[in-house]
Amino acid sequence: MPKALVAEELLALVTPRDRAVTIAGDLTEEAARRGPVWYAGALAGVVAAMFFSAFGRAKVRTALMLAAGLAVWAMLYVSLRVGGLLLGVEALAAGPAPSSDVLPPAMLAYLGGTLAAASFLTGLVVGRAGAACLPSPVMPLAVFWATVAVAAFSADVAAGRPTGYCTLVYLVGVPAFYIAPLVAGGVCGARLARPAGLGIVR
Repeated sequence: MPKALVAEELLALVTPRDRAVTIAGDLTEEAARRGPVWYAGALAGVVAAMFFSAFGRAKVRTALMLAAGLAVWAMLYVSLRVGGLLLGVEALAAGPAPSSDVLPPAMLAYLGGTLAAASFLTGLVVGRAGAACLPSPVMPLAVFWATVAVAAFSADVAAGRPTGYCTLVYLVGVPAFYIAPLVAGGVCGARLARPAGLGIVR
């Protein structure tokens, strides 16, 4: 997928699409000179700035969107885990009892897949339901997960007990299994809603 399209879809979660197209084009042109690292940082910074600007104007509404997103995510995650348990998938992934505190690779993959699926489906549901809203209802939840990861990692560092496993979870696991699937689901949900004639509240 071209960089400009990725940027456009992400920006459309926090600003009207016509403005998202313009900003995405500007960032892509500038990235040709400054490189991909600058591009990723600039895109993240613009999306964050627009989200927090919207949050400043509608704190209560944003908090309600976060609560709704967490409720949907929890319901979907529990449903997937219970479904996996009833179908015997979870027991199959668990395999024999491990000799240490580290879960077997198959169980880690199963849990990661379940988290990613719950996050993607949450984005799909709330992104489609809130396609007429800006920022998209997926954004408060994405910012919440990012805040949790940064706070937990910072607390571990401050306490002098950061482990390689926890660092991997906070800095790789949360973005990969919570945030990225959630935002991808939100983009898909918004795209699915567009043909139905849902407009954007500016």
